[in-house]
Amino acid sequence: MDSLRFIDLFAGLGGFHVAMSRLGHECVFASELDEDLRAIYIRNFSGMKGKIYGDLREWKHKVPDHDVLCAGFPCQPFSKSGAQLGTQDETRGTLFHEILDILEKWRPKFVLLENVGNFGRHDSGRTWAIVKARLQELGYDVAGTEHVTPQSDRDWRDLGREPSKSGVASAPKISPKHPRHGLISPHHFGFPHHRERFYVFASLQKLSTEPFPKVNRDIQSSLNDIVQSKTAMTEADIAETRLKRQQIDCISHWNSLIKKLPSEVEPPSFPIWGDELGAMYPYEKHSPWATTPWELGQCFSPAFPKYTRKEVMLLALPSYAREPVDSFRNWKVRYIQQNREWWRLVAPYTSAEWRDRLKFFPPSRLKNPG
Repeated sequence: MDSLRFIDLFAGLGGFHVAMSRLGHECVFASELDEDLRAIYIRNFSGMKGKIYGDLREWKHKVPDHDVLCAGFPCQPFSKSGAQLGTQDETRGTLFHEILDILEKWRPKFVLLENVGNFGRHDSGRTWAIVKARLQELGYDVAGTEHVTPQSDRDWRDLGREPSKSGVASAPKISPKHPRHGLISPHHFGFPHHRERFYVFASLQKLSTEPFPKVNRDIQSSLNDIVQSKTAMTEADIAETRLKRQQIDCISHWNSLIKKLPSEVEPPSFPIWGDELGAMYPYEKHSPWATTPWELGQCFSPAFPKYTRKEVMLLALPSYAREPVDSFRNWKVRYIQQNREWWRLVAPYTSAEWRDRLKFFPPSRLKNPG
């Protein structure tokens, strides 16, 4: 393929730039809001001095003609107020709308977007549907990676309700109709880094049936390929990279649970929140903050004494559950629901000792990104 001119929006440290330049393509414009990241970007790519700008909303008039638009755009909720006025109205006020303005003006041949792995499920899939529709309205053929897992969200809701003869919940049924493309992560290509991401590829021409690279989801990767050997490391290197005892204990603790799970019970795609193991506080109709002191006190085991102040009880909850709002946002309700159902499913594989020990880790160690 001939050399293409690309722009790098929401550029960060320049991941898209590295990939595209290694393929022989030229970056003609970059935008990154963070001043420190812009400085690092110029150090990484010295030829970009004078070609990288700040807030895209202020500098999009500087975007030149290009062949490929690359963007790791922020995932902002799109306004529901525009639901009756078409998808274009629904993107107004979001940074994705800035991308659409550039596409309408320059009509690059290709669009490559990247976002968090959960993007396709954001707002029950509505955000991705809007993005896809707007790109199609501009004449692009569009494909996106989506979750491909044995468990759909409905599978997780149904889990654990009908135990098998052994008393352990049966495995979820695998849907025969998976999306064509799963999320993509470096570990699918042998790199020892688990970071599943959602990608969108769009073209003014018809896409092939397989526009994304083939991945090996069963490949085994190793840190040995990239970690310095002890003989090549200085004492300062060893001291800087050595894991602390608490980190080792935490990793071992989570791994002990994963090893006990049968093969048909995979770790979920959503983040695992250890604080939801055995949690009983209200979250669906109203938050703990909006709950009466008596009702909230009954959600603990053992229950708080009758006249305990609610402020005291709230401090016993995880920090994300103390939010002073009448009701939690949809994403938080969904995560709590998914976690409680998953913990009920795996409860037979956790001992009282394992559960008690988990509580002693700091909050940052009680979350697993999934």
